Amino acid sequence: MLRYAFLLFFLSGTLFSQNLKFKTEYTAGGPGNLAEFNVLKNTDDDKIYIVTREAIDKNLYLALYDNSFKRLLTLPATPELRISGSFIRNGKLYFSDGKLKYLDLSNYKTVEVNADRKDINSFSTGMLGGKEIISAAAKDFIYIFDLSTHKELLNIKKESKVKNLGRIAFYNSDIYYSSEGNEISKFDTKKNMVAWSVKLPDKPVRLLGIKISSIPGAITCIKPYRKNSREYIGVFTIAGDYFTFDPSSGKLVKDDIQFERFDDMSQNNSKLFVNCYFYEDKAANNMLIYAGSVDHNVYCMNEKDCSTVWETSTDNEIQMPLTYLDINNDGYPEVFGVNDYDSSLFVLDGKTGKKLVFKSCKEGELFNQTEVRLADLYGTGTLNLIFKINREKIKVFELSGIMVPKNFVSTF
Repeated sequence: MLRYAFLLFFLSGTLFSQNLKFKTEYTAGGPGNLAEFNVLKNTDDDKIYIVTREAIDKNLYLALYDNSFKRLLTLPATPELRISGSFIRNGKLYFSDGKLKYLDLSNYKTVEVNADRKDINSFSTGMLGGKEIISAAAKDFIYIFDLSTHKELLNIKKESKVKNLGRIAFYNSDIYYSSEGNEISKFDTKKNMVAWSVKLPDKPVRLLGIKISSIPGAITCIKPYRKNSREYIGVFTIAGDYFTFDPSSGKLVKDDIQFERFDDMSQNNSKLFVNCYFYEDKAANNMLIYAGSVDHNVYCMNEKDCSTVWETSTDNEIQMPLTYLDINNDGYPEVFGVNDYDSSLFVLDGKTGKKLVFKSCKEGELFNQTEVRLADLYGTGTLNLIFKINREKIKVFELSGIMVPKNFVSTF
């Protein structure tokens, strides 16, 4: 994981809020028109782009903007368009609309990575065996492409017919993935076979005020890591269970550890985690797990026993991935997010959970879900926070005094 410099001086939570300044905004063609967006950097020239999935006159488009929201391109798209995992490498903007494609930024021409591979519903990039690759999931297969040549390196037949792949992680020359929601598998690329698969147990939850006897332990995070010279695969589920596996055998190393507050079934949506983030606390020889929850809270937990380090309420549901960046140079990543419905922006201290920023940004009554993108949008070395406040508008704020590398764009 990249480590950044950030602070000219330490700021209190009050000063953080005072230094949050509005910069600009972009409004799409009308209510409900802006479905999703992403902020990306071209590795060739460090230029920053904003890409959106939006409707114009009832037609769907991929729209490309420069860092000042000047529209550069409007590309007709299909309902299968996905830009949440989009990225730019070597002047090529990768996205999917049923097929994996890229947009050549030098001439704005669209090229299919592989015309024979259809029904692509999600994709991501990573390192596999020292090579940067693209993984693309279809209904029945996971395809792995060499990023530089676009050559198909392998395809993995999914045991499940579930449309979306779920989580995927790469470690050494192996691929760990979840395709059925509650099953994790290891694919050995050297032997070209599935080495092992483990199905996780179901458990009871409370949804919309109704106690449900069981729900598949849908995997929200897969994390390969080393600790005390041993390798592990950590798996965290939506229901708050944590499992540790031996990567070579698939044997359960650590018994199922249920998040300690999950015993309370009185709360609606209690402790339903929709995303999580692993962070290595080297000073304490520990792994921390950060997670947002549908129960309004953000949690920081110890990997050792799932005990709670801190929890902080954001006053409404959190169903989108959070963003993490150490901005006070204390070795712990601050947590950035916007809650559902209220569109309240929050920045939490990664060590204590203290609210450094909490600002309501709601406009209108439209339901909103958004991630917070972090970037030096204008090349000044200052941190900008970019997010949707509803389904037609993106706003940009600046955290004055927080210095980042020029043209910085967060990758998580």
